[in-house]
Amino acid sequence: MKHMPKVLALITLLAAPLAVPVPAADAGKGKKSTATDDGTFSEPRVLQLKIELPPAAIDALKKDPKEYVKGTVREGERTFETVGVRFKGEGADSGGGERPGFTLKFNEFITDQVFHGQKKITLDPLGPDPTLMTELLANDLFRLAGVPAPRSAFARIDFNGKDCGVYLLTEGVNRDFLARHFDKTKGNFYEGTRRDINGKLDKDSGDEGNTQADVARLVAAVQEADPTARWKQLEQVLDLDGFLSFAALEVMVGHTNGYCLATNKYRLYHDPAADQMVFIPHGIEVVFGNPTSPVLPEMRGMVARAVLGHPQGRQKYLERMSKLLATDFKTERLHARIDQVAAKLRPAIATMHSNAGADFDKAVADLKARIAQRVAFLDQQVKAGVR
Repeated sequence: MKHMPKVLALITLLAAPLAVPVPAADAGKGKKSTATDDGTFSEPRVLQLKIELPPAAIDALKKDPKEYVKGTVREGERTFETVGVRFKGEGADSGGGERPGFTLKFNEFITDQVFHGQKKITLDPLGPDPTLMTELLANDLFRLAGVPAPRSAFARIDFNGKDCGVYLLTEGVNRDFLARHFDKTKGNFYEGTRRDINGKLDKDSGDEGNTQADVARLVAAVQEADPTARWKQLEQVLDLDGFLSFAALEVMVGHTNGYCLATNKYRLYHDPAADQMVFIPHGIEVVFGNPTSPVLPEMRGMVARAVLGHPQGRQKYLERMSKLLATDFKTERLHARIDQVAAKLRPAIATMHSNAGADFDKAVADLKARIAQRVAFLDQQVKAGVR
């Protein structure tokens, strides 16, 4: 896989358990994003943000949540004027509510306006995840395995004078994101929601056509009846090595709302340099939920079924899982990362209400216990030779 982390960088990370796991894959094969990185994502910082929207803009968002409206974002003495703002989510989830999620596009109305090097960020309250960190942890693991995945930090949000609490702040998955992971960024970039690759995918960027010929090639390979021919075609049109890591980690972290287990939320990029399709995780909200979910669950994604349904693919999948368990998916490493992030998060969370600090501590302890159980279960199953 051409965008795998450099070996030296990975060895360095493994030798330093308390280091923030920012793999070489973040550098994008030596290329630099057009948006500079000021270190916001290198440490689990909690930024202080004020978002201001006039009533007319809020009404417009409730009518059409997919359209950006003009808002103001303040961070200390810094003011970002005329920022594109919309509520995050779809349908009933996009109406604002007590703790609305936001997508902020800083260059929507003012060209080249950026926030901490980012043209676009998302702010998610992550109500189902009291630790606020499982998405961050999962994406750390994807990047360490060479799978492109977004980076996160945190922010305390004041929305129109109301303290909404601490949110997960995630970088935009756009051309700048692609530039950190691929040599070329003009390939077709798709988003799948509640459909497999043989359905019509939303195109975030790429050419003007709507035929999705690159996706159609992958569909044809998956549907090839002859196993030998199917495997050869998959090697040609799919970043197969990357997909093995992608599939293994979706199962290991329990991304039950993603591609392999649900054909729901995922991204797909046609890498022009390799002329292959690359799967990218998306829509992670709560993971590490079931410590004993199976190593070989029912795969709903047609690509996952095609790969793991082949004897060679199944063997490589289990080998990849074993490798990840020996390197990055280790209890001590994950616990160290949790402790590092929790130390930064707790002071901000503890001020939200009288029991917030204690509730957070309990949630963190529960997460660490589930992760320890998950690692032990996976290790036992893989070593036993799951059939």
